Amino acid sequence: MIRGAGPRGPPPPSVKCESNAGLDMKAVLDRAGDAYKVLLASTLGTMVTIVFVNVVLRKFFHSGISFTEEALRYLFVWMSYLGIVAAYKSNSHIRVTLLVDLLPPKGKAALSAAMNLIMLYGLWFCLDGAFVYIEANAGTYGELLKIPYYLVILSLVFACLGMGFLMLCELVQQAGLLLGREKR
Repeated sequence: MIRGAGPRGPPPPSVKCESNAGLDMKAVLDRAGDAYKVLLASTLGTMVTIVFVNVVLRKFFHSGISFTEEALRYLFVWMSYLGIVAAYKSNSHIRVTLLVDLLPPKGKAALSAAMNLIMLYGLWFCLDGAFVYIEANAGTYGELLKIPYYLVILSLVFACLGMGFLMLCELVQQAGLLLGREKR
């Protein structure tokens, strides 16, 4: 069965990441998810505004803003990576669960934990590559905006850290299920 984006997908599971310090991690995760949504909305709003202003200037005043293409490219990269984390947080990404649905709850938890560990390794690989790329392009700036290119690559770092935190919280929940501390 393929599950994913849209209202017909399964309801997102509540990620419970308990802490002994009395910190309510669910509230922290909900606020982080809301912050990602606000950043996504503001990025999209900024992009729409830039395009609208540029279209109006070109149509009615026969001129345009020269930096719009570069600004939109940077904003689109940031929006893409923010969207990845928001989709992971709300469980609205596409995944194939044909075999996972056949497993008992502990089997699902074990397989999910293994998948999260593999994905954490992939995130570490991406994070390391992002830092290597930032270091290699330290003196590179955008042509028109003169923005350091590492600010664009920081979107990958931001996404890797956000998804890594969510995966670690899921691993805590899956470990609790595997050890018999909580029931799903």
